[in-house]
Amino acid sequence: MQSHPSLITLARHWRTTTVLVCLTALLLLALCVGLADAQAADPAPEEGPPQTAKVDVEPIVSLFELVLQSDAKTARRCLTILTEKVQTRELTQAQLDALRPRLEPALRDILSRGNDHPLYLEAALLSASWKDPAGLAAAREVFASSSQQQQRRLQALNALIAAGDDSVAQTIGGVLADAKSNPADFRGAALSALGRLDNPAVAEVVLGIYGDLEEAMRPRAIELLTQRSGWSRALLNAIGEGKVPASALNKNQVARLLASTDSDLVELVTARWGTLRTERNPEREQMIASMRRLVREGTGDPHRGKVAFHKVCGQCHKIYGEGQEVGPDITSNGRASLDQLLSNVFDPNLVIGAAYQSYTLVTADGRVLNGLLVEDSPQRVVLKMQGGKVETIARDDVDLLRASPLSLMPEDVEKQLTETELADLLAFLVLDRLPDDPSARLLPGTRQVQPRQSENPDEFGDIVGWVAPGFSISASGEGGVALLAQHMGRPEVVRTHPISREAPCVLTRSVEVPAEGSTYLLLEVAHHEQGDWRLIVRADGESLYSGMISKETTVDGWAKVRIDLTPLAGKTVKLELLNQANDWFYEFGYWGRVEMVSE
Repeated sequence: MQSHPSLITLARHWRTTTVLVCLTALLLLALCVGLADAQAADPAPEEGPPQTAKVDVEPIVSLFELVLQSDAKTARRCLTILTEKVQTRELTQAQLDALRPRLEPALRDILSRGNDHPLYLEAALLSASWKDPAGLAAAREVFASSSQQQQRRLQALNALIAAGDDSVAQTIGGVLADAKSNPADFRGAALSALGRLDNPAVAEVVLGIYGDLEEAMRPRAIELLTQRSGWSRALLNAIGEGKVPASALNKNQVARLLASTDSDLVELVTARWGTLRTERNPEREQMIASMRRLVREGTGDPHRGKVAFHKVCGQCHKIYGEGQEVGPDITSNGRASLDQLLSNVFDPNLVIGAAYQSYTLVTADGRVLNGLLVEDSPQRVVLKMQGGKVETIARDDVDLLRASPLSLMPEDVEKQLTETELADLLAFLVLDRLPDDPSARLLPGTRQVQPRQSENPDEFGDIVGWVAPGFSISASGEGGVALLAQHMGRPEVVRTHPISREAPCVLTRSVEVPAEGSTYLLLEVAHHEQGDWRLIVRADGESLYSGMISKETTVDGWAKVRIDLTPLAGKTVKLELLNQANDWFYEFGYWGRVEMVSE
Protein backbone atom coordinates (compact mmCIF):
# COMPACT_ATOMS: atom_id res chain seq x y z
CA MET A 1 0.00 0.00 0.00
CA GLN A 2 3.00 2.33 0.35
CA SER A 3 3.14 2.85 -3.41
CA HIS A 4 -0.31 4.42 -3.60
CA PRO A 5 0.80 8.08 -3.48
CA SER A 6 3.17 7.54 -6.38
CA LEU A 7 0.40 5.82 -8.33
CA ILE A 8 -1.89 8.76 -7.83
CA THR A 9 0.87 11.13 -8.92
CA LEU A 10 1.34 9.05 -12.05
CA ALA A 11 -2.40 9.14 -12.74
CA ARG A 12 -2.46 12.95 -12.48
CA HIS A 13 0.31 13.33 -15.02
CA TRP A 14 -0.74 10.52 -17.35
CA ARG A 15 -4.50 10.75 -17.71
CA THR A 16 -5.16 8.06 -20.30
CA THR A 17 -8.26 5.94 -19.90
CA THR A 18 -6.30 2.68 -19.92
CA VAL A 19 -3.87 3.80 -17.22
CA LEU A 20 -6.59 5.17 -14.96
CA VAL A 21 -8.79 2.09 -15.25
CA CYS A 22 -5.85 -0.24 -14.66
CA LEU A 23 -4.80 1.78 -11.61
CA THR A 24 -8.33 1.54 -10.22
CA ALA A 25 -8.37 -2.23 -10.65
CA LEU A 26 -4.93 -2.52 -9.02
CA LEU A 27 -5.94 -0.35 -6.08
CA LEU A 28 -9.12 -2.34 -5.53
CA LEU A 29 -7.11 -5.57 -5.58
CA ALA A 30 -4.66 -4.03 -3.13
CA LEU A 31 -7.57 -3.05 -0.92
CA CYS A 32 -8.95 -6.62 -0.91
CA VAL A 33 -5.57 -8.20 -0.21
CA GLY A 34 -4.33 -5.43 2.06
CA LEU A 35 -7.01 -5.88 4.70
CA ALA A 36 -6.27 -9.59 5.02
CA ASP A 37 -2.54 -8.82 5.29
CA ALA A 38 -3.16 -6.19 7.92
CA GLN A 39 -5.29 -8.54 9.99
CA ALA A 40 -2.67 -11.27 9.74
CA ALA A 41 0.16 -8.88 10.67
CA ASP A 42 -1.65 -7.27 13.64
CA PRO A 43 -3.13 -10.01 15.84
CA ALA A 44 -5.31 -8.99 18.74
CA PRO A 45 -3.40 -8.24 21.97
CA GLU A 46 -3.49 -10.85 24.72
CA GLU A 47 -5.45 -8.46 26.91
CA GLY A 48 -8.11 -5.94 26.06
CA PRO A 49 -10.75 -5.77 23.32
CA PRO A 50 -9.96 -7.10 19.85
CA GLN A 51 -8.43 -4.57 17.46
CA THR A 52 -9.93 -3.75 14.07
CA ALA A 53 -7.48 -3.36 11.18
CA LYS A 54 -7.57 0.09 9.60
CA VAL A 55 -8.61 0.05 5.94
CA ASP A 56 -6.86 2.59 3.71
CA VAL A 57 -9.36 3.72 1.06
CA GLU A 58 -7.86 7.14 0.36
CA PRO A 59 -6.03 6.07 -2.86
CA ILE A 60 -9.29 4.84 -4.39
CA VAL A 61 -11.19 7.96 -3.35
CA SER A 62 -8.42 10.22 -4.66
CA LEU A 63 -8.34 8.43 -7.98
CA PHE A 64 -12.11 8.56 -8.36
CA GLU A 65 -12.17 12.30 -7.59
CA LEU A 66 -9.46 12.79 -10.19
CA VAL A 67 -11.27 10.99 -13.01
CA LEU A 68 -14.64 12.44 -12.00
CA GLN A 69 -13.25 15.89 -12.75
CA SER A 70 -11.50 15.01 -15.98
CA ASP A 71 -12.89 11.94 -17.74
CA ALA A 72 -16.51 10.73 -17.46
CA LYS A 73 -15.78 7.59 -19.50
CA THR A 74 -13.01 6.51 -17.14
CA ALA A 75 -15.09 7.44 -14.09
CA ARG A 76 -17.86 5.22 -15.44
CA ARG A 77 -15.45 2.29 -15.75
CA CYS A 78 -14.08 2.90 -12.26
CA LEU A 79 -17.59 2.85 -10.79
CA THR A 80 -18.35 -0.34 -12.70
CA ILE A 81 -15.25 -2.09 -11.32
CA LEU A 82 -16.11 -1.02 -7.80
CA THR A 83 -19.74 -2.13 -8.19
CA GLU A 84 -18.63 -5.58 -9.35
CA LYS A 85 -16.41 -5.95 -6.28
CA VAL A 86 -19.28 -4.97 -4.01
CA GLN A 87 -21.78 -7.33 -5.65
CA THR A 88 -19.44 -10.34 -5.59
CA ARG A 89 -18.56 -9.55 -1.95
CA GLU A 90 -14.87 -9.40 -2.77
CA LEU A 91 -14.95 -6.19 -0.72
CA THR A 92 -15.72 -7.06 2.89
CA GLN A 93 -18.11 -5.20 5.15
CA ALA A 94 -15.19 -3.52 6.90
CA GLN A 95 -13.87 -2.24 3.59
CA LEU A 96 -17.32 -1.00 2.57
CA ASP A 97 -17.78 0.73 5.91
CA ALA A 98 -14.57 2.63 5.26
CA LEU A 99 -15.21 3.39 1.60
CA ARG A 100 -18.92 4.20 1.56
CA PRO A 101 -18.97 7.47 3.58
CA ARG A 102 -16.11 8.82 1.46
CA LEU A 103 -17.89 8.19 -1.86
CA GLU A 104 -21.54 8.74 -0.92
CA PRO A 105 -21.53 12.57 -1.21
CA ALA A 106 -20.30 12.42 -4.82
CA LEU A 107 -22.76 9.65 -5.71
CA ARG A 108 -25.73 11.47 -4.18
CA ASP A 109 -24.79 14.62 -6.06
CA ILE A 110 -24.82 12.64 -9.32
CA LEU A 111 -28.18 11.00 -8.52
CA SER A 112 -29.73 14.36 -7.63
CA ARG A 113 -29.06 15.56 -11.19
CA GLY A 114 -31.19 12.77 -12.68
CA ASN A 115 -30.91 10.76 -15.88
CA ASP A 116 -29.18 13.53 -17.77
CA HIS A 117 -25.97 13.05 -15.82
CA PRO A 118 -23.59 10.74 -17.77
CA LEU A 119 -22.81 8.73 -14.63
CA TYR A 120 -26.37 8.45 -13.34
CA LEU A 121 -26.81 4.72 -13.95
CA GLU A 122 -23.36 3.75 -12.64
CA ALA A 123 -23.87 5.85 -9.50
CA ALA A 124 -27.29 4.26 -9.01
CA LEU A 125 -25.90 0.75 -9.40
CA LEU A 126 -23.17 1.25 -6.83
CA SER A 127 -25.48 3.01 -4.39
CA ALA A 128 -28.12 0.31 -4.79
CA SER A 129 -25.54 -2.44 -4.30
CA TRP A 130 -24.77 -1.15 -0.83
CA LYS A 131 -28.47 -0.50 -0.08
CA ASP A 132 -28.64 3.28 -0.35
CA PRO A 133 -32.36 4.21 -0.64
CA ALA A 134 -31.83 6.67 -3.51
CA GLY A 135 -29.82 4.12 -5.47
CA LEU A 136 -32.39 1.38 -4.85
CA ALA A 137 -35.20 3.58 -6.13
CA ALA A 138 -33.27 4.42 -9.29
CA ALA A 139 -32.35 0.76 -9.92
CA ARG A 140 -35.98 -0.37 -9.48
CA GLU A 141 -37.10 2.19 -12.03
CA VAL A 142 -34.49 1.09 -14.59
CA PHE A 143 -35.21 -2.62 -14.19
CA ALA A 144 -38.99 -2.24 -14.46
CA SER A 145 -38.82 -0.15 -17.65
CA SER A 146 -39.03 -2.18 -20.87
CA SER A 147 -37.89 0.93 -22.79
CA GLN A 148 -34.44 0.75 -21.21
CA GLN A 149 -31.60 -1.18 -22.87
CA GLN A 150 -31.50 -4.84 -21.84
CA GLN A 151 -27.95 -4.60 -20.51
CA ARG A 152 -28.85 -1.64 -18.30
CA ARG A 153 -31.90 -3.48 -16.95
CA LEU A 154 -29.79 -6.54 -16.12
CA GLN A 155 -27.23 -4.36 -14.37
CA ALA A 156 -30.03 -2.82 -12.31
CA LEU A 157 -31.38 -6.28 -11.49
CA ASN A 158 -27.95 -7.45 -10.29
CA ALA A 159 -27.66 -4.40 -8.07
CA LEU A 160 -31.08 -5.02 -6.52
CA ILE A 161 -30.24 -8.69 -5.95
CA ALA A 162 -26.90 -7.80 -4.36
CA ALA A 163 -28.79 -5.55 -1.97
CA GLY A 164 -31.30 -8.29 -1.16
CA ASP A 165 -34.13 -6.01 -2.27
CA ASP A 166 -37.55 -7.61 -1.67
CA SER A 167 -39.07 -5.72 -4.60
CA VAL A 168 -37.27 -8.04 -7.04
CA ALA A 169 -39.42 -11.02 -6.12
CA GLN A 170 -42.53 -8.88 -6.56
CA THR A 171 -41.48 -7.53 -9.96
CA ILE A 172 -39.70 -10.44 -11.62
CA GLY A 173 -42.82 -12.55 -12.17
CA GLY A 174 -44.41 -9.95 -14.39
CA VAL A 175 -41.19 -9.42 -16.33
CA LEU A 176 -40.67 -13.14 -16.95
CA ALA A 177 -44.28 -13.65 -18.00
CA ASP A 178 -44.35 -10.70 -20.41
CA ALA A 179 -42.72 -12.22 -23.50
CA LYS A 180 -43.98 -9.40 -25.71
CA SER A 181 -42.10 -6.62 -23.91
CA ASN A 182 -39.15 -8.70 -22.72
CA PRO A 183 -37.15 -10.77 -25.25
CA ALA A 184 -36.27 -14.37 -24.45
CA ASP A 185 -32.53 -13.73 -24.01
CA PHE A 186 -33.25 -10.97 -21.49
CA ARG A 187 -35.69 -13.13 -19.50
CA GLY A 188 -33.22 -16.03 -19.57
CA ALA A 189 -30.44 -13.84 -18.20
CA ALA A 190 -32.82 -12.49 -15.55
CA LEU A 191 -33.70 -16.04 -14.49
CA SER A 192 -30.05 -16.97 -14.13
CA ALA A 193 -29.32 -13.84 -12.08
CA LEU A 194 -31.95 -14.77 -9.47
CA GLY A 195 -29.73 -17.47 -8.00
CA ARG A 196 -28.06 -14.88 -5.77
CA LEU A 197 -31.38 -13.78 -4.27
CA ASP A 198 -31.94 -15.86 -1.14
CA ASN A 199 -35.70 -15.36 -1.03
CA PRO A 200 -38.34 -18.16 -0.76
CA ALA A 201 -40.65 -16.17 -3.04
CA VAL A 202 -38.39 -16.87 -6.02
CA ALA A 203 -39.54 -20.50 -6.24
CA GLU A 204 -43.19 -19.50 -6.02
CA VAL A 205 -42.79 -16.92 -8.79
CA VAL A 206 -40.80 -19.15 -11.16
CA LEU A 207 -43.03 -22.18 -10.70
CA GLY A 208 -46.06 -19.99 -11.23
CA ILE A 209 -44.98 -19.03 -14.74
CA TYR A 210 -43.08 -22.26 -15.61
CA GLY A 211 -45.84 -23.59 -17.87
CA ASP A 212 -45.84 -20.38 -19.92
CA LEU A 213 -42.08 -20.35 -20.52
CA GLU A 214 -40.66 -21.28 -23.92
CA GLU A 215 -39.19 -24.79 -24.19
CA ALA A 216 -35.66 -23.41 -24.45
CA MET A 217 -36.05 -21.39 -21.24
CA ARG A 218 -37.46 -24.12 -18.99
CA PRO A 219 -34.04 -25.77 -18.38
CA ARG A 220 -32.79 -22.44 -17.02
CA ALA A 221 -35.70 -22.32 -14.61
CA ILE A 222 -34.97 -25.85 -13.38
CA GLU A 223 -31.26 -25.09 -13.05
CA LEU A 224 -32.14 -22.06 -10.90
CA LEU A 225 -34.56 -23.95 -8.65
CA THR A 226 -32.00 -26.68 -7.89
CA GLN A 227 -29.51 -24.19 -6.44
CA ARG A 228 -31.18 -23.70 -3.04
CA SER A 229 -32.77 -26.35 -0.86
CA GLY A 230 -35.96 -24.36 -0.16
CA TRP A 231 -36.54 -23.79 -3.88
CA SER A 232 -35.75 -27.44 -4.59
CA ARG A 233 -38.39 -28.63 -2.13
CA ALA A 234 -40.94 -26.39 -3.86
CA LEU A 235 -39.85 -27.85 -7.20
CA LEU A 236 -40.26 -31.42 -5.95
CA ASN A 237 -43.73 -30.57 -4.65
CA ALA A 238 -44.64 -29.18 -8.10
CA ILE A 239 -43.39 -32.42 -9.68
CA GLY A 240 -45.46 -34.44 -7.23
CA GLU A 241 -48.54 -32.41 -8.16
CA GLY A 242 -47.91 -32.93 -11.87
CA LYS A 243 -47.22 -29.26 -12.57
CA VAL A 244 -43.65 -29.98 -13.70
CA PRO A 245 -42.61 -33.29 -15.34
CA ALA A 246 -40.02 -35.32 -13.45
CA SER A 247 -38.04 -35.57 -16.69
CA ALA A 248 -37.37 -31.82 -16.47
CA LEU A 249 -34.54 -32.61 -14.05
CA ASN A 250 -31.43 -34.12 -15.60
CA LYS A 251 -29.26 -36.64 -13.82
CA ASN A 252 -26.64 -34.10 -12.78
CA GLN A 253 -29.27 -31.92 -11.12
CA VAL A 254 -30.72 -34.90 -9.24
CA ALA A 255 -27.20 -35.85 -8.10
CA ARG A 256 -26.67 -32.29 -6.86
CA LEU A 257 -29.86 -32.49 -4.77
CA LEU A 258 -28.80 -35.86 -3.32
CA ALA A 259 -25.52 -34.26 -2.22
CA SER A 260 -27.35 -31.54 -0.27
CA THR A 261 -26.76 -31.09 3.46
CA ASP A 262 -30.55 -30.70 3.83
CA SER A 263 -31.59 -34.17 5.04
CA ASP A 264 -35.30 -33.55 4.37
CA LEU A 265 -34.54 -32.62 0.78
CA VAL A 266 -32.33 -35.69 0.30
CA GLU A 267 -35.13 -37.88 1.64
CA LEU A 268 -37.60 -36.40 -0.86
CA VAL A 269 -35.20 -36.89 -3.76
CA THR A 270 -34.30 -40.44 -2.73
CA ALA A 271 -37.98 -41.37 -2.48
CA ARG A 272 -38.48 -40.43 -6.15
CA TRP A 273 -35.13 -41.20 -7.82
CA GLY A 274 -33.36 -43.56 -5.41
CA THR A 275 -29.56 -43.55 -5.52
CA LEU A 276 -27.62 -42.51 -8.60
CA ARG A 277 -24.48 -43.84 -10.19
CA THR A 278 -21.50 -41.56 -9.54
CA GLU A 279 -19.30 -42.88 -12.33
CA ARG A 280 -19.73 -43.62 -16.02
CA ASN A 281 -22.46 -46.11 -16.83
CA PRO A 282 -21.08 -48.82 -19.17
CA GLU A 283 -24.61 -49.59 -20.35
CA ARG A 284 -24.58 -46.32 -22.32
CA GLU A 285 -23.17 -48.34 -25.22
CA GLN A 286 -26.62 -49.93 -25.60
CA MET A 287 -28.20 -46.48 -25.76
CA ILE A 288 -25.73 -45.48 -28.49
CA ALA A 289 -26.68 -48.56 -30.51
CA SER A 290 -30.34 -47.66 -30.11
CA MET A 291 -29.71 -44.08 -31.25
CA ARG A 292 -27.73 -45.31 -34.26
CA ARG A 293 -30.76 -47.34 -35.36
CA LEU A 294 -32.99 -44.29 -34.83
CA VAL A 295 -30.73 -42.17 -37.04
CA ARG A 296 -30.66 -44.72 -39.84
CA GLU A 297 -34.43 -45.05 -39.83
CA GLY A 298 -34.41 -41.48 -41.17
CA THR A 299 -37.69 -40.37 -39.54
CA GLY A 300 -36.38 -37.11 -38.07
CA ASP A 301 -36.95 -33.59 -39.39
CA PRO A 302 -33.74 -31.51 -39.19
CA HIS A 303 -35.67 -28.22 -39.17
CA ARG A 304 -37.59 -29.27 -36.06
CA GLY A 305 -34.30 -30.65 -34.76
CA LYS A 306 -32.91 -27.13 -34.56
CA VAL A 307 -35.68 -26.28 -32.09
CA ALA A 308 -34.89 -29.40 -30.05
CA PHE A 309 -31.21 -28.43 -30.02
CA HIS A 310 -31.93 -25.05 -28.44
CA LYS A 311 -34.28 -26.66 -25.92
CA VAL A 312 -31.54 -28.89 -24.46
CA CYS A 313 -28.10 -28.70 -26.08
CA GLY A 314 -28.12 -24.95 -26.70
CA GLN A 315 -28.01 -24.30 -22.94
CA CYS A 316 -24.28 -25.13 -23.04
CA HIS A 317 -23.20 -25.48 -26.68
CA LYS A 318 -23.01 -23.27 -29.73
CA ILE A 319 -23.67 -24.46 -33.26
CA TYR A 320 -23.52 -22.23 -36.35
CA GLY A 321 -23.15 -19.19 -34.08
CA GLU A 322 -26.23 -19.83 -31.91
CA GLY A 323 -26.44 -21.14 -28.34
CA GLN A 324 -24.34 -20.70 -25.19
CA GLU A 325 -20.57 -21.11 -25.08
CA VAL A 326 -20.07 -23.24 -21.97
CA GLY A 327 -18.95 -26.51 -23.52
CA PRO A 328 -17.25 -26.89 -26.92
CA ASP A 329 -18.67 -25.21 -30.02
CA ILE A 330 -19.93 -28.27 -31.89
CA THR A 331 -20.10 -26.61 -35.30
CA SER A 332 -16.77 -28.25 -36.07
CA ASN A 333 -15.99 -30.17 -32.89
CA GLY A 334 -17.24 -33.57 -31.77
CA ARG A 335 -19.17 -34.37 -34.97
CA ALA A 336 -16.55 -35.79 -37.31
CA SER A 337 -18.54 -39.01 -37.60
CA LEU A 338 -21.82 -40.50 -36.43
CA ASP A 339 -20.01 -42.67 -33.87
CA GLN A 340 -18.21 -39.66 -32.36
CA LEU A 341 -21.44 -37.64 -32.25
CA LEU A 342 -23.42 -40.39 -30.53
CA SER A 343 -20.63 -41.04 -28.02
CA ASN A 344 -20.36 -37.36 -27.09
CA VAL A 345 -24.12 -36.89 -26.74
CA PHE A 346 -25.17 -40.14 -25.08
CA ASP A 347 -21.99 -41.21 -23.25
CA PRO A 348 -20.43 -37.86 -22.22
CA ASN A 349 -18.54 -39.38 -19.29
CA LEU A 350 -16.50 -41.74 -21.48
CA VAL A 351 -13.91 -39.01 -22.14
CA ILE A 352 -13.94 -35.67 -20.27
CA GLY A 353 -11.46 -33.09 -21.53
CA ALA A 354 -9.46 -31.26 -18.85
CA ALA A 355 -10.87 -27.92 -20.01
CA TYR A 356 -14.43 -29.19 -19.46
CA GLN A 357 -14.06 -30.78 -16.01
CA SER A 358 -17.17 -30.01 -13.96
CA TYR A 359 -16.94 -28.48 -10.46
CA THR A 360 -19.45 -28.25 -7.63
CA LEU A 361 -19.39 -25.19 -5.39
CA VAL A 362 -21.35 -24.70 -2.17
CA THR A 363 -21.65 -21.17 -0.75
CA ALA A 364 -21.77 -20.15 2.89
CA ASP A 365 -25.52 -19.48 2.60
CA GLY A 366 -26.25 -22.95 1.18
CA ARG A 367 -26.42 -22.23 -2.54
CA VAL A 368 -25.14 -25.11 -4.70
CA LEU A 369 -23.62 -24.36 -8.11
CA ASN A 370 -22.28 -26.65 -10.82
CA GLY A 371 -20.15 -25.48 -13.73
CA LEU A 372 -16.76 -25.16 -15.39
CA LEU A 373 -13.99 -23.61 -13.34
CA VAL A 374 -12.85 -20.34 -14.93
CA GLU A 375 -10.82 -18.93 -12.02
CA ASP A 376 -9.77 -20.05 -8.55
CA SER A 377 -7.81 -17.38 -6.72
CA PRO A 378 -7.41 -16.20 -3.10
CA GLN A 379 -9.95 -13.46 -3.85
CA ARG A 380 -12.66 -15.31 -5.78
CA VAL A 381 -13.91 -18.39 -7.61
CA VAL A 382 -15.51 -17.99 -11.06
CA LEU A 383 -17.74 -20.67 -12.64
CA LYS A 384 -19.31 -20.79 -16.09
CA MET A 385 -22.68 -22.48 -15.74
CA GLN A 386 -25.45 -23.97 -17.85
CA GLY A 387 -27.11 -21.23 -19.89
CA GLY A 388 -23.84 -19.31 -20.24
CA LYS A 389 -24.16 -17.58 -16.86
CA VAL A 390 -20.81 -16.66 -15.28
CA GLU A 391 -20.91 -16.65 -11.47
CA THR A 392 -18.27 -14.91 -9.37
CA ILE A 393 -18.15 -15.93 -5.70
CA ALA A 394 -15.91 -14.25 -3.12
CA ARG A 395 -13.41 -16.79 -1.72
CA ASP A 396 -14.63 -16.14 1.83
CA ASP A 397 -18.16 -17.14 0.73
CA VAL A 398 -17.05 -20.55 -0.59
CA ASP A 399 -17.72 -23.43 1.79
CA LEU A 400 -16.83 -26.23 -0.65
CA LEU A 401 -15.26 -26.51 -4.11
CA ARG A 402 -14.63 -29.93 -5.61
CA ALA A 403 -14.15 -31.52 -9.01
CA SER A 404 -16.90 -33.85 -10.17
CA PRO A 405 -16.13 -37.28 -11.68
CA LEU A 406 -18.96 -36.70 -14.16
CA SER A 407 -19.25 -34.37 -17.13
CA LEU A 408 -21.25 -31.17 -16.84
CA MET A 409 -23.30 -32.58 -19.70
CA PRO A 410 -25.97 -34.95 -18.31
CA GLU A 411 -25.67 -38.62 -19.24
CA ASP A 412 -29.41 -39.10 -19.73
CA VAL A 413 -30.13 -36.34 -22.24
CA GLU A 414 -32.58 -38.65 -24.02
CA LYS A 415 -34.93 -38.30 -21.04
CA GLN A 416 -35.23 -34.58 -21.70
CA LEU A 417 -36.86 -35.18 -25.10
CA THR A 418 -39.64 -37.25 -26.64
CA GLU A 419 -38.68 -39.94 -29.18
CA THR A 420 -39.87 -37.69 -32.00
CA GLU A 421 -37.76 -34.80 -30.67
CA LEU A 422 -34.77 -37.13 -30.39
CA ALA A 423 -35.14 -38.22 -34.02
CA ASP A 424 -35.45 -34.57 -35.06
CA LEU A 425 -32.41 -33.53 -32.99
CA LEU A 426 -30.25 -36.27 -34.47
CA ALA A 427 -31.44 -35.46 -38.00
CA PHE A 428 -30.21 -31.90 -37.38
CA LEU A 429 -26.87 -32.89 -35.81
CA VAL A 430 -25.86 -35.46 -38.45
CA LEU A 431 -25.78 -32.73 -41.11
CA ASP A 432 -22.47 -30.89 -41.52
CA ARG A 433 -24.32 -27.66 -42.34
CA LEU A 434 -27.67 -26.05 -41.62
CA PRO A 435 -30.57 -28.02 -43.14
CA ASP A 436 -31.44 -25.17 -45.55
CA ASP A 437 -27.93 -25.27 -47.05
CA PRO A 438 -28.11 -27.25 -50.34
CA SER A 439 -24.48 -28.35 -49.84
CA ALA A 440 -25.22 -29.97 -46.45
CA ARG A 441 -24.04 -33.57 -46.22
CA LEU A 442 -24.51 -36.37 -43.74
CA LEU A 443 -21.72 -37.19 -41.30
CA PRO A 444 -19.64 -40.27 -42.05
CA GLY A 445 -21.35 -43.42 -40.83
CA THR A 446 -24.86 -41.96 -40.90
CA ARG A 447 -25.88 -44.08 -43.87
CA GLN A 448 -25.05 -47.66 -44.65
CA VAL A 449 -22.04 -47.47 -46.92
CA GLN A 450 -22.57 -47.97 -50.65
CA PRO A 451 -19.11 -48.86 -52.05
CA ARG A 452 -18.09 -46.93 -55.13
CA GLN A 453 -15.07 -45.65 -57.04
CA SER A 454 -14.59 -42.56 -59.19
CA GLU A 455 -11.87 -40.89 -61.24
CA ASN A 456 -13.99 -37.74 -61.60
CA PRO A 457 -12.57 -34.98 -59.33
CA ASP A 458 -16.08 -33.51 -58.97
CA GLU A 459 -17.07 -36.64 -57.02
CA PHE A 460 -13.97 -36.90 -54.82
CA GLY A 461 -15.30 -34.59 -52.09
CA ASP A 462 -18.48 -36.61 -51.58
CA ILE A 463 -16.52 -39.84 -51.28
CA VAL A 464 -13.81 -38.58 -48.93
CA GLY A 465 -16.50 -36.91 -46.80
CA TRP A 466 -17.52 -40.33 -45.49
CA VAL A 467 -14.48 -40.42 -43.21
CA ALA A 468 -13.05 -36.89 -43.47
CA PRO A 469 -15.91 -34.36 -43.60
CA GLY A 470 -14.89 -30.97 -44.94
CA PHE A 471 -11.77 -32.28 -46.67
CA SER A 472 -11.38 -32.14 -50.43
CA ILE A 473 -9.12 -33.83 -53.02
CA SER A 474 -8.27 -32.21 -56.33
CA ALA A 475 -6.44 -35.17 -57.84
CA SER A 476 -5.69 -38.82 -57.11
CA GLY A 477 -3.60 -41.41 -58.91
CA GLU A 478 -4.37 -45.03 -59.83
CA GLY A 479 -8.07 -45.85 -59.45
CA GLY A 480 -9.04 -42.32 -58.39
CA VAL A 481 -10.82 -42.21 -55.01
CA ALA A 482 -12.82 -45.16 -53.69
CA LEU A 483 -15.22 -45.81 -50.84
CA LEU A 484 -14.81 -49.37 -49.57
CA ALA A 485 -17.20 -51.39 -47.44
CA GLN A 486 -14.20 -52.52 -45.39
CA HIS A 487 -10.43 -52.82 -45.34
CA MET A 488 -8.41 -55.01 -42.98
CA GLY A 489 -11.38 -55.50 -40.71
CA ARG A 490 -12.51 -51.88 -40.54
CA PRO A 491 -15.78 -50.76 -42.18
CA GLU A 492 -16.28 -47.59 -44.23
CA VAL A 493 -12.82 -46.80 -45.58
CA VAL A 494 -11.69 -44.28 -48.22
CA ARG A 495 -8.85 -45.27 -50.55
CA THR A 496 -6.51 -42.86 -52.37
CA HIS A 497 -3.28 -43.16 -54.38
CA PRO A 498 -0.37 -40.74 -55.06
CA ILE A 499 -0.54 -38.98 -58.43
CA SER A 500 3.06 -39.93 -59.21
CA ARG A 501 6.31 -40.85 -57.49
CA GLU A 502 6.88 -37.15 -56.73
CA ALA A 503 3.31 -35.80 -56.49
CA PRO A 504 1.22 -36.97 -53.52
CA CYS A 505 -2.56 -37.20 -53.24
CA VAL A 506 -3.52 -34.42 -50.83
CA LEU A 507 -6.58 -34.14 -48.58
CA THR A 508 -7.12 -30.45 -47.80
CA ARG A 509 -9.30 -28.51 -45.40
CA SER A 510 -9.28 -25.09 -43.73
CA VAL A 511 -10.00 -25.43 -39.98
CA GLU A 512 -10.40 -23.02 -37.08
CA VAL A 513 -8.55 -24.39 -34.06
CA PRO A 514 -10.49 -23.59 -30.83
CA ALA A 515 -8.89 -20.88 -28.71
CA GLU A 516 -9.48 -22.73 -25.43
CA GLY A 517 -8.58 -26.23 -24.27
CA SER A 518 -6.41 -28.77 -26.07
CA THR A 519 -7.13 -29.79 -29.66
CA TYR A 520 -5.89 -32.88 -31.49
CA LEU A 521 -6.11 -34.29 -35.00
CA LEU A 522 -6.79 -38.02 -34.80
CA LEU A 523 -6.03 -40.19 -37.82
CA GLU A 524 -6.42 -43.92 -38.41
CA VAL A 525 -4.78 -45.01 -41.65
CA ALA A 526 -3.77 -48.31 -43.27
CA HIS A 527 -1.62 -49.67 -46.08
CA HIS A 528 -2.19 -52.17 -48.90
CA GLU A 529 -1.41 -55.77 -48.01
CA GLN A 530 1.55 -55.68 -50.41
CA GLY A 531 2.70 -52.09 -50.08
CA ASP A 532 3.43 -49.07 -47.90
CA TRP A 533 3.33 -45.26 -48.11
CA ARG A 534 4.37 -42.14 -46.21
CA LEU A 535 1.83 -40.05 -44.28
CA ILE A 536 2.70 -36.36 -44.03
CA VAL A 537 0.57 -33.80 -42.17
CA ARG A 538 1.08 -30.07 -42.73
CA ALA A 539 -0.53 -26.90 -41.34
CA ASP A 540 -0.09 -23.80 -43.48
CA GLY A 541 2.76 -25.59 -45.22
CA GLU A 542 4.64 -26.45 -42.01
CA SER A 543 5.17 -30.17 -41.37
CA LEU A 544 3.52 -31.48 -38.20
CA TYR A 545 4.08 -35.20 -38.82
CA SER A 546 5.84 -37.57 -41.21
CA GLY A 547 5.82 -41.35 -40.85
CA MET A 548 5.70 -44.61 -42.79
CA ILE A 549 2.50 -46.61 -42.94
CA SER A 550 3.61 -50.22 -43.42
CA LYS A 551 3.49 -53.70 -41.92
CA GLU A 552 6.24 -52.71 -39.49
CA THR A 553 4.53 -49.57 -38.20
CA THR A 554 0.92 -50.75 -37.86
CA VAL A 555 -1.18 -53.15 -35.81
CA ASP A 556 -3.35 -55.42 -37.93
CA GLY A 557 -2.62 -53.09 -40.82
CA TRP A 558 -3.82 -49.89 -39.10
CA ALA A 559 -1.88 -47.01 -37.53
CA LYS A 560 -3.34 -44.52 -35.05
CA VAL A 561 -1.80 -41.04 -35.25
CA ARG A 562 -2.48 -38.26 -32.73
CA ILE A 563 -1.27 -34.77 -33.66
CA ASP A 564 -1.37 -31.90 -31.18
CA LEU A 565 -2.95 -28.78 -32.74
CA THR A 566 -3.00 -26.84 -29.46
CA PRO A 567 -0.04 -24.61 -30.44
CA LEU A 568 -2.28 -23.32 -33.26
CA ALA A 569 -5.11 -22.36 -30.86
CA GLY A 570 -7.24 -19.46 -32.08
CA LYS A 571 -5.89 -19.64 -35.64
CA THR A 572 -7.52 -20.65 -38.90
CA VAL A 573 -5.09 -22.93 -40.74
CA LYS A 574 -4.95 -24.96 -43.93
CA LEU A 575 -4.51 -28.65 -43.06
CA GLU A 576 -2.99 -30.98 -45.65
CA LEU A 577 -2.88 -34.78 -45.32
CA LEU A 578 -0.48 -36.28 -47.86
CA ASN A 579 -0.59 -39.81 -49.30
CA GLN A 580 3.08 -39.70 -50.39
CA ALA A 581 4.73 -42.45 -52.45
CA ASN A 582 7.61 -44.41 -50.98
CA ASP A 583 9.00 -46.95 -53.51
CA TRP A 584 6.10 -46.94 -55.99
CA PHE A 585 4.79 -50.37 -55.09
CA TYR A 586 1.11 -50.56 -54.06
CA GLU A 587 1.18 -47.03 -52.59
CA PHE A 588 -2.56 -46.95 -51.85
CA GLY A 589 -3.53 -44.96 -48.75
CA TYR A 590 -6.51 -46.13 -46.69
CA TRP A 591 -8.30 -43.63 -44.45
CA GLY A 592 -10.56 -44.92 -41.67
CA ARG A 593 -10.71 -41.90 -39.36
CA VAL A 594 -9.97 -38.20 -39.69
CA GLU A 595 -11.28 -36.22 -36.69
CA MET A 596 -10.40 -33.03 -34.85
CA VAL A 597 -11.26 -33.29 -31.15
CA SER A 598 -11.06 -30.84 -28.25
CA GLU A 599 -10.35 -31.86 -24.68
